[in-house]
Amino acid sequence: MFGRLNTRLDRADAQINALIEENRAFRESQQLQLAAIIGNGRRIDRLEQQAS
Repeated sequence: MFGRLNTRLDRADAQINALIEENRAFRESQQLQLAAIIGNGRRIDRLEQQAS
């Protein structure tokens, strides 16, 4: 009985760790995308200033 419980706990732990890693990768991707958007906004501001 304890062996099956331990196996289920190990499986759940592995799934949780996989979700944590997936979330970390997603957050990093979102941060990179946000940095690119901010950079583009700054570039547009500079171009608008040069044009005026």
